[in-house]
Formats: sequence, structure tokens, C-alpha cells
Amino acid sequence: MRRAKYEEVTSTRLRELLRHPKVVALGEIGLDYHYDFSPRDIQKRIFIEQMAIAREARVPIVIHTREAWDDTFALLEEYWKPTGLGGIMHCFTGSPVEVERTLSIGFHLAFGGVVTYPKAIEVHESARVAPLDKMLLETDAPYLAPIPKRG
Repeated sequence: MRRAKYEEVTSTRLRELLRHPKVVALGEIGLDYHYDFSPRDIQKRIFIEQMAIAREARVPIVIHTREAWDDTFALLEEYWKPTGLGGIMHCFTGSPVEVERTLSIGFHLAFGGVVTYPKAIEVHESARVAPLDKMLLETDAPYLAPIPKRG
């Protein structure tokens, strides 16, 4: 697996890219604690920096979070919600509790192929309670392809 480094040049390049008229959001940004490839304090620092870059550009953000709900929401509530710019919670796999927290910060929920998995009961319940006007569908294929295309 290739691991990318986030450097000052990355921030500079993001700012340049966000000036392009076809760019409508910054993503996927966020926290991923599943493998712990990067120290959590560094992930948080870079996430905060990326939110600042998106805020400067006045574009919404697309969030990737994995096994990091509490830290993700804490940072979004502190650094992003006040902007009013909103965003999307990519490949949403949370519970109805996370649905409410996502909606409270003005975000949309993007459900991917996981919502079709028989054992994803919590995600099924989240899709049932999510308001239709705040719900998006995505495949995130090939990684989270829906049944029957999985595998």
C-alpha cells in the first residue's frame, strides 16, 4: 500500500486547485484510525488545516471518517460548523446517533454499497431515519461495491 505524505507543498497545491471554477468541494478529508498509519495528533492537525483551506476557498467539505466518530465530530463542530458551508459525510457507516450529529452540523449523508450488506444492520437503520432531502447514494466502487457486485 502506498502511503502519501502531507507537506507544505500539499497545502499550497490544494489552495491552487480550489481556485479552479469547476471545483465545488474539498474532499475526502478527515480522520482514519482503522490502521493507524499516521499518528492521530498529526491526522487532527492536518484535518484542521484542510478545513481552514476549504473555509478560505468558501467550498464545502467531503468527510472520510473511520473508527474516529467522536474526534471527527468534535473537530467539525469546533472548526467547520461555524462556517455554515456544510458538506457530505462520505460512505456513511454510522448509527442513527451519528445521523443526528451529521445533520446537526448541516451535512448530507452519502450511503454507499455498505447499505446493501445483510450484516450492516446499523447502517440500514441509519438509512431508514435519514431524511430523504439529506441523503445521497454513492458506490465507492470497487472498494464498497453494492450487493450483488461485491467481490
